[in-house]
Amino acid sequence: MKRGLNSLDIKLIAVMFMTIDHIGSTFYHSMGFSWLRMLGRIAAPLFLFVVINSAHHVNSKLRFAVKLYIAHVIVCIITLLCSTVFVDIFGNILQFSILSTFSYTVLLVWIIENIIYGIKNKEPGKTIAFGCAMAGIIIVPIVCRVVFPSEILAIIIPDILTIEYTPIFVIMGIIWYFTDNKVIQSMVLVIFSFISLIGSYFVNTQARFMFRAYFSHIQFWMILAIFFMLLYNGERGKNVKKFFYIYYPVHYLILEALSNIIN
Repeated sequence: MKRGLNSLDIKLIAVMFMTIDHIGSTFYHSMGFSWLRMLGRIAAPLFLFVVINSAHHVNSKLRFAVKLYIAHVIVCIITLLCSTVFVDIFGNILQFSILSTFSYTVLLVWIIENIIYGIKNKEPGKTIAFGCAMAGIIIVPIVCRVVFPSEILAIIIPDILTIEYTPIFVIMGIIWYFTDNKVIQSMVLVIFSFISLIGSYFVNTQARFMFRAYFSHIQFWMILAIFFMLLYNGERGKNVKKFFYIYYPVHYLILEALSNIIN
């Protein structure tokens, strides 16, 4: 066994920080500065880091992306039911799922790899087909959201502009995949963290600004994930992925119910 942290270790650390973040969000309902929300910023990049490294080893990236998408839909439908049918218990739960962000990232990585393969092997048909697929995957959901605004449709067809942590997170994940080096990946995280911090000043001076959730001074603290990324030893660890899919919605619903009772 190598020294350092394997994928399971990093996921467990991410779960801890995610729980801290959700305690902050459910009981304080703000993205303003707080130690809970600051520490919570560590979770998402760690989960993305594990997803990206997993994408290098799965037999089918497309199947992996579909599994993440299905998990996203299930989580969102559960939270939607709880916030409507059981609103007295859970209150009005904000619909969210970072799983759609991960699904988009893996799916676009798969498409880009096929485009690169088509270019290298001089297969213009394949390059064009996957290029069109990428355009469709990005554009069609956006058009659907504008033309047919619906909460259910937004769950089933999430668009890249409104996913959790914004498409900027997807771009960071794609860069991580194609660098495949934890030192370079850590440097990329530092760059994207400072982009978030610098962007927060523009958000404060502009009445309208896209991706306000990402361009926030609190989001800058995702930079702290670098310490755990650099300790990654490349090993997978024990496979307990079902635990994470279950824990993700269950812990949040418990926190929402407790918050609703207390408030």
